[in-house]
Amino acid sequence: MQNNSLAGYDDKAKITTFNIYELAEKRTTDLFNSFRPVSSEEITGNPLIHSHIPAGIAVPKNHSALIARGSHALVFQLPNIFREWHWQGGGAQGHVYLIAKSSFYCELDAENYMLSGRPSGLGSGNLEQTIISLSSLGFSVPPMREIAIDIYGRTMYSTIAENLLQNRSRLEGADSFDFDQITNGEEIKEQYKLQVDRIMSAWQRKEILILPAGHGSEEDPAEAIKHLFLIQYGPGKNGNLLIGDLNHLSIKKN
Repeated sequence: MQNNSLAGYDDKAKITTFNIYELAEKRTTDLFNSFRPVSSEEITGNPLIHSHIPAGIAVPKNHSALIARGSHALVFQLPNIFREWHWQGGGAQGHVYLIAKSSFYCELDAENYMLSGRPSGLGSGNLEQTIISLSSLGFSVPPMREIAIDIYGRTMYSTIAENLLQNRSRLEGADSFDFDQITNGEEIKEQYKLQVDRIMSAWQRKEILILPAGHGSEEDPAEAIKHLFLIQYGPGKNGNLLIGDLNHLSIKKN
């Protein structure tokens, strides 16, 4: 995954209830509505094609909220949320850092990407099923939720999740990661192989059904599984293996 510069948001909105995703949905809607719509004619070059529903939105490549891009998705940093927690006898407060990840995109022109905002795994509800299936296999999946929002009359999907690029850490896809650049590279590389094999074994035993969306195939979903994993590492060069890039496939329990 390629990283761009982080946007420097610091929103002071305070919330005391568990409405994080609702607030993130509103902010994602506001962000996407700030981009111009892209017509079907603009994409195809065919003047005979007319549609009141746009093909997607034009995202400037240098937009401050665009913090990363993968092979199929764009990642946006949402304005930070200052949150207060209260319970009997105490409380706490702090910032919640969230991102919105949306698929699929392509080059529109020299300055813009065209984002279509397809659902995770190319199907509404697939993200939830994938999380449930991975959890049943014993994997710990970071909290995330897919939202469907109306942008210029088009339903666009985005995954809301915690921003893992905090505290000067870096994040890269495990499938193309150079494990020699971290001090525990051999250990993390072995963990990565074991986790991929673990999911592949469950698929081979027909415990789960895997439908790739951009990598691999139904006959051999290994590449899609490899793209599930991320490497997080920081200034100390010690890495962590995370599972969290769930847009490339859907997994369902058989």
